[in-house]
Amino acid sequence: MNKDEVIGRIRDVRHIISQEHGHDPHRLVQYYIELQKQYPQLIQLQENTQRDEREENLEAFSIECKNQ
Repeated sequence: MNKDEVIGRIRDVRHIISQEHGHDPHRLVQYYIELQKQYPQLIQLQENTQRDEREENLEAFSIECKNQ
């Protein structure tokens, strides 16, 4: 499966979720908040991963600047 197909499937699922909540942004946000409460370990993992990536990027940028 190529990237376009994956993105298309993600969009389809997001549309279905939105449709299930009447395309109401307030209901949709509430749904995602409840989902986060059900799976806090996944949310924390994602936050840690993003923080680690930012720190690695900053470190690589600092090294590049020193070498110039």
